[in-house]
Amino acid sequence: MAVGGRRARLIASVALALLVTSAALAGLLLETRPGSSGGTTRAADPATQAAAIVAAGDDLAGFVDPFIGTARQRRDVIAGDGVAGAFPGAAAPFGMVQWSPDTDGRAAAGSGGYRYADSVIDGFSLTHLHGTSCSAAQDVSIMPSTGPYPFHPPTGEVNETSPWEAGFSHDDESAAPGRYSVQVTSQAGDRIGVDLAAGTRAAVGRFSFPPGVPGSLFVDLGRRGDGALRADLQVDSATGEISGSVTSRVFCRQPAVSTLYFVARPDRPPAAVGTWSAGNWSPSPGAADEGGPTATSRSASVGAWLRMPPTADGAVVLRTAVSYTSVEGARANLAAEYPTSVDAVASATRAEWNRRLAAVRGVSASRSELRVLYTALYHAMLGPGAVSDTDGTYRGWDGSAAAAPGWTVRSGVAGWDAYRSSFPLLAMLAPDVATDTARSLLAGATQTGSVPGWTLATSRPDIMPGDGGTVLLAQAVALGLPVDPAQALATALASAARRPFAAEYDRLGFVPVSPGGLPDAVSVTLEYALADFATAQLALAANRPEIATVFTGRSKRWRSVWDPVSKLPAPRGPDGAFLPVEPTTLPGYTEGTAAQYSWLVPQDPDGLAEAMGGRRAAVDRLADFLTRLDDGPIGTHAEMGNQPSLLVPWLGASFGAVDLTIDALDRTRRTLFRDTPDGLPGNDDTGGLSAWYVLAWLGLGPVQPGTDLLIVTPPAVSSVEITLPRGQLRSVSEQVGRVDGRLPVGLRRDGESLPGPWIRFRDVSAGATLAWSLSDQQPTAPSPGR
Repeated sequence: MAVGGRRARLIASVALALLVTSAALAGLLLETRPGSSGGTTRAADPATQAAAIVAAGDDLAGFVDPFIGTARQRRDVIAGDGVAGAFPGAAAPFGMVQWSPDTDGRAAAGSGGYRYADSVIDGFSLTHLHGTSCSAAQDVSIMPSTGPYPFHPPTGEVNETSPWEAGFSHDDESAAPGRYSVQVTSQAGDRIGVDLAAGTRAAVGRFSFPPGVPGSLFVDLGRRGDGALRADLQVDSATGEISGSVTSRVFCRQPAVSTLYFVARPDRPPAAVGTWSAGNWSPSPGAADEGGPTATSRSASVGAWLRMPPTADGAVVLRTAVSYTSVEGARANLAAEYPTSVDAVASATRAEWNRRLAAVRGVSASRSELRVLYTALYHAMLGPGAVSDTDGTYRGWDGSAAAAPGWTVRSGVAGWDAYRSSFPLLAMLAPDVATDTARSLLAGATQTGSVPGWTLATSRPDIMPGDGGTVLLAQAVALGLPVDPAQALATALASAARRPFAAEYDRLGFVPVSPGGLPDAVSVTLEYALADFATAQLALAANRPEIATVFTGRSKRWRSVWDPVSKLPAPRGPDGAFLPVEPTTLPGYTEGTAAQYSWLVPQDPDGLAEAMGGRRAAVDRLADFLTRLDDGPIGTHAEMGNQPSLLVPWLGASFGAVDLTIDALDRTRRTLFRDTPDGLPGNDDTGGLSAWYVLAWLGLGPVQPGTDLLIVTPPAVSSVEITLPRGQLRSVSEQVGRVDGRLPVGLRRDGESLPGPWIRFRDVSAGATLAWSLSDQQPTAPSPGR
């Protein structure tokens, strides 16, 4: 246990004032609930600061603004680090399909494919990955158009201009959970309405051409975010059904090969059909009575067009579904989730979003704050996405056909990012999805020999350092998910033996920097030490104390890269010599500096404080580090828009200075997260920053990955209710003295005084009430010492 009796004196023996119930608090505020409007636009809201209370039965989806995170908050310091990577399109919770627009600036928009500053849309693609700086997904781009066809179709070049791109205005655009609508202006000057809704694996779109004007639908398989390796498609000239597949190449410069299959079916037969391949039409699109039924291209420049006959209302409905197993799987998914209409699908998906978002309620705050909160929860629940079909079949990470009876296989699991925030949040608020995620990691380990660290579709690019998948498995067990500790331990041990540079790490106790070593060797060593700690926790849960002892010892290898002179983690050569290091040193670290990686020892905060010169020195150093929260990944202070800094604020409470933690959480939430398109301070990385925001708002800090230890702080509002696996966790506060106090001078769980600001999740997972007494004065308890 990282937080022990030495810290108990921080708030022990301080009396708690009367418990304030949420009902009493509700009586003090004007009750205003979200409306039932279908979407969010960016128009100014004159009541944005009005107080609102959310409760059971409210339309919480009305607070979600999918445009948050579609604009860059700051200039890049490291390429791509300022891009949030959000997309505004239609998506269901944890779905396989996300039908969203891609703008002409998508290359600079990260994996979301949409940049708020743009005014041109070049396609509406069926899959999206939320929140990374690297392009990804954006499979099967579908675009409506009018007028003549271009002389040449696309050639498949990356970032090629679309020949049927169309202008749009944010005034004609709206987005809500499960639905996206816009009007575009084709190059012929015609206005075309686009209305999209998505379920889990199937989606439906309504394309409204001007009455009496023949319109076309173009399906381009070569426009995926990071380019296609190969593609093929078939067109049924009688019905207009288009089906086929597209195979990916890379993700973040790492091999990431997976194949997506799709089917797209219009609601009536087309007047003509055709295809193209490698920049050539087949046949000429001007021949209305001709059509090319199939197209295949090794260059992956493949597409199809449907010319639709004009109608009185001009509307064409397109139903589509995707699969990672086969075209037959996509057809089966379409049949199982048959999307009857945009309105019906949007309504059903919104209801599912409301069910998921209702995990947090009883919040009283301004509408602007509620939009930030519920949009963050929405972003955190976009993934991990489903990759198994409705019948449970899926493509394994080794390429084999596999089945998952009774559960959903999930991908888009970013281990390095997820263990810091999103996975513990989902384990608490969506344990069914977190359990499926852990099972997916175990299945991937069975198929490939080690637990995946980063999965994308049916590939495992493992793009980030360390052994994040092992940490996730330990978190799953510690947080009470139904995962077999023995199986998780066996997986962790197999993975430890297969880590990159495992031999050097075992022999030297660290990963060296050398011509044949890793460029981010310090980060890798620190991450491996944390994964060793997680493995020790799995061993304890599996009743293997002898393994726990070994890996607990290995978890202290963070000391092997701790330079006692500079008091910084420093690169070491194969001979053991420390390389020169300064706080701003970048070589040796992943997306951060030596100063920012000084804190990556969540498994041993007491040892870290000792290495820094004692508890007082550690607190002083932490206070200085947190004076700035947006220093960028090359600075000497915190960069709360990136993962290396996310766990740092919680260390204040671990060091006996809970006021530092509370202050840093509050300042980060208030200054770096906004109710605007630029409202995310960096890459959201499959919801990692958003999940951190929700945890900080709730006052629940998963400070020690691999255990269920939570640092607790007062929530951002005076009363909140959280739905946990087996009950309701209520957190309420009352003021002692001035009304704006945030310093805890008393804490009780179900009426019993707690010795300090920490709890075990197991002690509240069945439901509890945390009651805070807050003051503007420091508690008078003696210093906890070192």
